Amino acid sequence: MSPPIFSTHLDDGGVLHVRMDTPGSEVNIFSARAAEELIALMASVDPQTTRALVFKSAKTRSFINGAQLMLASAVQSPESIFEMTALLRRAYASVKRCPVPTIALVTGSCYGCGVEFSLNCDFRVATDSPDATFYMTEIADYLNTPAFGSTQRLPPMMGLERGLGFLLWGHRLWGKRALEYRLVDAVLPLDGIDAALDALIQRILSDQLQPHVPQAEPTDRIARVTEETRALIAGLPDDYHRIYTRCLDLMVHAAHRGTHPPTEDDFRRELAAAGETLVERQAQAARSFLYLRQVAERVHVRRLPLRAPLQLTLQCGVDPHADAFFEELSARPLRHVRYQGVDADTSAPDAPLSLLHAATRDADESGAPPPLAMAIHGGAPPTALPDNEVFQLRRPLPRLTLEANERALPGTGTRPLLEVRLPSNCERAPGHLFEWLDACGFAVIFSRARGTFLSDRFLLATLAPSLASLRSGLSPADVHATLRHMGMVPSPILSARQSFTPEALEDALTSFLPETWEGPVDQHLRDLLGDRPSAPGTPSEPLDAAIHLNLLAIILSARERGELAHPTVADVIARELLGYPVGRTSLCEHLTPAQLKTMLEQVDPLLLPASHIVLAQAFVEQARAFYV
Repeated sequence: MSPPIFSTHLDDGGVLHVRMDTPGSEVNIFSARAAEELIALMASVDPQTTRALVFKSAKTRSFINGAQLMLASAVQSPESIFEMTALLRRAYASVKRCPVPTIALVTGSCYGCGVEFSLNCDFRVATDSPDATFYMTEIADYLNTPAFGSTQRLPPMMGLERGLGFLLWGHRLWGKRALEYRLVDAVLPLDGIDAALDALIQRILSDQLQPHVPQAEPTDRIARVTEETRALIAGLPDDYHRIYTRCLDLMVHAAHRGTHPPTEDDFRRELAAAGETLVERQAQAARSFLYLRQVAERVHVRRLPLRAPLQLTLQCGVDPHADAFFEELSARPLRHVRYQGVDADTSAPDAPLSLLHAATRDADESGAPPPLAMAIHGGAPPTALPDNEVFQLRRPLPRLTLEANERALPGTGTRPLLEVRLPSNCERAPGHLFEWLDACGFAVIFSRARGTFLSDRFLLATLAPSLASLRSGLSPADVHATLRHMGMVPSPILSARQSFTPEALEDALTSFLPETWEGPVDQHLRDLLGDRPSAPGTPSEPLDAAIHLNLLAIILSARERGELAHPTVADVIARELLGYPVGRTSLCEHLTPAQLKTMLEQVDPLLLPASHIVLAQAFVEQARAFYV
């Protein structure tokens, strides 16, 4: 028999500590069994012996990471969601009705249904660290409306604009910004959590700390935010409009309700919307991308290790990109991670960063692995890759900081991509390197790129046909309309514009342009990277096809050269760097022989190198998809 999911301990002060631990999983999942256990547990709480209740996690990286995927697989029709969610809703309600103050102590990731669970607690407290990140996965990752009350509870608590940023646009919140947004009631230091929690509980029991309560918002402000959000939704792919608008309408209704608590009818409207969106085609496709992402991670890192003490050391002043990278990460404190700047070592100018990893149970008999020598590449592509034993890190959009990404509008849940080129003498990617960078907030992929980074090639392969199309008669508005129609949000053109000047990209784009291109590219490139046109354009099938065929050529050549371990890694690059839509599942899933045959009929050969068309034709003739 499996051990219980919830364990309890009543301390001498009458505080009941409830610890969640989903057996056999790296993260906590709120399953039907968890719901049954919780209902029984909450029914046993006696206010005569229990003064407060604290929910904790036994997982170092997870508070609760949701129940969304299990729910989605159970819902076969829009109407069935009411029955399928009844048990979980009863469990959440049992927490809401608890006769003593309830506190959610969040020290690990809190995603989706985990956020909604925490909203049923009287207080939410979290450590001041990205380790304790709150993120609503439902819209950004799965393209379906939340099902457990967040559309009705968040707007009066956070304000409509901030609530939309968090729920609709996939902004991740942690630490002081989560406190500023009224999502949490207190932030605890990483050091001395237990003592800080005890002090906080005493403040709660003595009524010195009150939970955030719903607030009324002026109607003119609600109207302004609503109008601005509808304009942002209009810039999303057409297939997304219905779900985003449905979610917006639910949240606007909650904002207008103000200080009045949500009714059962409010929750039923949200649940009905969730049932309708869960069974739609693009939501089913989006859920599949999660599994592809997990495969991409496991290709190089089979099992995430528990975090042992790490130290990142910077040789100050050797490289400005390394200095900026170090400064950015040191502002995001993580458990067991130290940051140290030292005077420059002139004997190792090629590796201004090093990551020292303490011995763990996963280490071999020789102890901890040696420090990882690292270099960070900023600036315009293509960045030349040296052939040495240094881990080469590339931010293909160097101006896209972690903080800026957490505030992006519109957002679709993407994170700044960080490509790590493994040294030739490294057989397997270090798990502790991935876990650390992922916790910092990056979407991390590993490659064995030679010459130039794969992520640079993906970006240039998207920009080059867009540039060539201007010469063929398309307007910048048509190019932007094509990328929107393809579902690329945020637009890779706008992302490139934020990081690079046209002059910086001129030489890099040359090798990706068709052989028929003659003359300079500067004026067309300035037009492409200029201000986004205010007038609407018309999507172009030839440009759509050219971009897809270019990306296919990059994937096929990288696979042949042994630079790309698995197609799923390409899917993560396309998603995080180019904003490729999860509504199509993924880039490689979309590039089937049948789709490519149509693209070859639609493409204008003046938009891409002839060799890329030849590669696509050969792929179609093989009649094998990336995923069979």
